[in-house]
Amino acid sequence: MPGAGAGAGAGAGAGAGAGAGGRVGGGAAGQTAAAGRRAELPPVHGALICVAAPYLAISPEHGQLTGRGIDGIYRSGRRLLSRCVLRVAGRDPVAVQGRSIGADRASFTATVRTGVEPGPDPDIGVERIRHADGTERITVRSYAARPLRLPVEVSLGTDLADLAAVAAGRAGPELAAGVHAAGLRWSTGDALAVTTAEPAPDDALASAGLLRWEFDLGPGESRTIELRTTRDRAARAPAGQVANPLAAARAEGDDPRGRRVVPHQRRRPP
Repeated sequence: MPGAGAGAGAGAGAGAGAGAGGRVGGGAAGQTAAAGRRAELPPVHGALICVAAPYLAISPEHGQLTGRGIDGIYRSGRRLLSRCVLRVAGRDPVAVQGRSIGADRASFTATVRTGVEPGPDPDIGVERIRHADGTERITVRSYAARPLRLPVEVSLGTDLADLAAVAAGRAGPELAAGVHAAGLRWSTGDALAVTTAEPAPDDALASAGLLRWEFDLGPGESRTIELRTTRDRAARAPAGQVANPLAAARAEGDDPRGRRVVPHQRRRPP
């Protein structure tokens, strides 16, 4: 029996050593394989999808576009905006409801408790209406009994990735932003996107992708910010040339009704 115990111990030790060696080798191979795997995407079963071709907006139920997953504003399959995070009085709004209010738009309601009023009730209400075409209206309303000075911040960003790459988990990093008019601008070699704000922000920080306002709100008063995200034109046509490469339309035939469609009609010879 001692020999059996020694054999069992040796076998166990050898098995453990082989197992350890196998795990080490497998770990290195696993790391190599993991490097080539796509990023894991968060679930999208609760996403709110708005469509107005060629535009598409995909939003989580809370309304904050965080830059994760496939959320964002798209045009013709290109993601123009992947991050749109709202903060009010330095706080993230507490989501109350997100719902579709049409094929092309969704509504998100939230609240903020600033602490200026005693009690547990929130003193700021937030409503966001997001359209598929890249327009978003953010309304903040005061329920406080006293005047408030309310800082509002919107953090923006994009990767300008194709929808196919985003869905495959290979969207790439966010692009550096630049200040552009009353908003921010991003560009790559073949794509440009601009987000503008009305009213213009008090501060625009390109390095952080941040737009900032300060509003003075009396009891029951509200303020609205409109964000508009569009695909910027890569270049303008030179002077004397038209941007549209299509030739001018013309109609030829014996039917005079063609003049109603194309005024410069040429009569076809008999």
